[in-house]
Amino acid sequence: ICDPDQTNTSALADTSSATTSSATINNDHHISTDNGGTYAKTCASACHANAHTIANAGAYAKTCASACHANAHTIANAGTYAKTCASTCHANAHTIANAGTNEPMVPVANCSFEMKKNGAYCGLWHDLTVGDEFNWSSRSGKTSSSYTGPLGAADGEKYLYIEASSPRNKGDAAILQTWPLDFTADLAMRFKYHMYGKDVASLTVLVDGAELWSQSGNQGNSWKDGLVDISEFQLMQPIIAFEATRGKSYRGDIAIDNVEFVVPPKPTPPPTPKP
Repeated sequence: ICDPDQTNTSALADTSSATTSSATINNDHHISTDNGGTYAKTCASACHANAHTIANAGAYAKTCASACHANAHTIANAGTYAKTCASTCHANAHTIANAGTNEPMVPVANCSFEMKKNGAYCGLWHDLTVGDEFNWSSRSGKTSSSYTGPLGAADGEKYLYIEASSPRNKGDAAILQTWPLDFTADLAMRFKYHMYGKDVASLTVLVDGAELWSQSGNQGNSWKDGLVDISEFQLMQPIIAFEATRGKSYRGDIAIDNVEFVVPPKPTPPPTPKP
């Protein structure tokens, strides 16, 4: 997949797993000359091989691509070429994994979940149809159970939440995710979340399956602020997901609201040393 000429789905599906292009060999050569680039080379090669062995380049290709992308950022001394190749591998595998589906690529959009879903809230957020146990629900005012859930929205009138009452069981998950996102600049996702109840489990933000933010347990009866920097995924058409997991009882409602895409805050400079 790290070969820029190997991004066509049919070409990948028709190529033998034993075939390696000269471009891929050259890429491996360049990566191996970078400090610490061996691991990135191995991952990129694995992604390349997997794309040839999996005819439909589905979930496994996504997983491999995410690992390849993450590894490029984990090894700080891997060198520019290694990072570039791993990022290309990530983007191409993601594109191939979604080939043949009806997933549109959409621009980022702020959302307070005020309008009906009509397929996707704000044209962006939709419930996962396969791979979780239940869906997020739209609500205004307090939730139906005592001692859990918000009293109202953080912004506007409505919010989304998971209802932890029966028939939900411990460990059930609800996943709300975007369509593939189109953005070309540094960006962060800012959101409000509410996790009140003695048996609240967890809320996680994933980008292309990689966990970037997580909170668990009772956080009190108030809306909190969450922020996830997604700048590293620009030009990669990532899918962002909120995954909420039900705890051991009905006192485990989790809510989100007012999701915004903003310029990432600048890092706080270190304190000036005293003279």
